[in-house]
Amino acid sequence: MNILIVEDDVSTQHFISKVLVKKGMHVTLCGTLAQAREQIDSCDAVLCDCELPDGTGEQLLQLAMETRPQLGFYFATAFGTVQRAVTALKGGARDFVEKPLSEASLEALFKTLQKSNSDFEGQTSLKNTGLVYGAGSPLEETLKLTRVLSSKNCPVYIRGESGTGKECFARLLHQLGPREKQPFVAINCASLNLNLMEGELFGYKRGAFTGANSDRVGVLEQAEGGTLFLDEVGELPLAIQAKLLRALQEKSIRRIGESQERFIDFRLVCATHRNLAESVAKGEFREDLFFRLNVMELGIAPLRERRMDIPLLVNHFLMSNGLPPENLPTLPELFFSHPFPGNVRELKNWVDRYGVQRELGKGWKEALSQGQVFSSGLGTEHTTDFMPQRIEMKSPRIKDSRKSDEKILEALERYSFHRENTAEALGMSRRALQYRIARLKSLVQSGL
Repeated sequence: MNILIVEDDVSTQHFISKVLVKKGMHVTLCGTLAQAREQIDSCDAVLCDCELPDGTGEQLLQLAMETRPQLGFYFATAFGTVQRAVTALKGGARDFVEKPLSEASLEALFKTLQKSNSDFEGQTSLKNTGLVYGAGSPLEETLKLTRVLSSKNCPVYIRGESGTGKECFARLLHQLGPREKQPFVAINCASLNLNLMEGELFGYKRGAFTGANSDRVGVLEQAEGGTLFLDEVGELPLAIQAKLLRALQEKSIRRIGESQERFIDFRLVCATHRNLAESVAKGEFREDLFFRLNVMELGIAPLRERRMDIPLLVNHFLMSNGLPPENLPTLPELFFSHPFPGNVRELKNWVDRYGVQRELGKGWKEALSQGQVFSSGLGTEHTTDFMPQRIEMKSPRIKDSRKSDEKILEALERYSFHRENTAEALGMSRRALQYRIARLKSLVQSGL
C-alpha cells in the first residue's frame, strides 16, 4: 500500500516515514501542494497537513474528491486546526490525527488504513449496486454480514425504510454468492395487480382463464437456480401468502390451470419497510410464513444515521449524471441537518434537480426550493417530525366519508405525499391508499 505524506517539516516527514515503513508500507514524501498534486494519482491513501507553503490541505482534498472520490484522505492537524479538520470530514476526508504525532497515533492510523484498504478492495464487487459509503458508516457492518450471508442458502429478510437501498443489498447477496451466474429476478409485491397476482407469481396455462392466450412462466420459475427478490412482501394478501408458504415448504409450484407440480430451486430474499412482526400480531401477515422468511435478518440504517456517506453519495450521483464532482465543503448545511425521510432515493432526487437547475445557470438553492424541501429560502430549518406517527381515526376503519378524505389529505401533506409513510401513519396498506387517492382524484375531476 502506497501512502502519500504531504508535510513541509522534514523531521516530521522522516518520523512518519520511519514508523509506516516499519509496518510494511510504501511511503511517498511531499513538502508542497504542487508536489502532492503530481503524486495524487499514484497513491492509495493520503496523510496531509492542513497548512502547506503554497496552499492548504483542503485544496488537495478538493482535487482528490474531484478525481478519486474513494481515495482514503486523512489530515494531520495541530490543536488549533481541529475544527478545520471536522469541516473537511464533510468534504470527504475519512479521519484526522492530532499533532504532535506519536508512534501510537501513527500505528492507530496504520490499522485504520489497513481496514479501509480491505474494505475498498471488497467494494470491487459492489459495481452496479449503487452502494456508496464512507469510513465509519453503519453500512460497513451491514456489508460484513452481507458477505457472510452470500455464501449461505437460507432466506434473508432485509429490513429498512423506503429508499435505503434494499434491492441493492439483495443484488449484492446474489453477486457474491455461488448463484451469481444464474438469474436474479426482482418483483415489487405492492405493484402487482390483485386479480393477476397469483398468475404473476406462479404462472398459468394457456386457457386457464379469460385472457390467458399463452402459457405464462411465473417469477418463482423465472428465478430457477438463481435468486428471487420479493420487495414489499408485506403487501401480499393472506391467500397468496398461503400459496407462497406451500411453495417454499414443498419446493414446488403448480401453474394455474395445471395439475403438474414443477420443482423450483432458488435463493429467496425478501424486503419490506413494514414491521412484519407487528403485521403478524394484527393478523395481516401469516406467522408461519414470517418465520420461514425471517431466517436471517439484514438491517439497513437510514441515511440520517449515516450522514458521513452524504458527500460521497452526492458526487456518485453527480458523476452518474455526467456532471463534474462538487466542491463538497460548499454543500448547503441542509444536507447535514435534513432528516431525509426518503433516504438515498430522496438525496438522488436532490442531485437530479440540481443537474437541471445547473443547466439553467442556477444552483442548489433553486434545486432544493423547487422540491419543497423548505418553505422560504436556503437555510430554513426543516421539521424533524419526519417519522410516520399513527394518525388516530375515530373509527377502526376508514370509511368513505368527507371527514376521512380530509384525514387522508392531511396525512399526505404532512408526509410530503410520501405514500408509504402516509399509509403507515393511517394504518392502511399502500394499495388501499392508492385506491383512496384515485377515488379522491375522480371526485375532484367530477367537481364533488
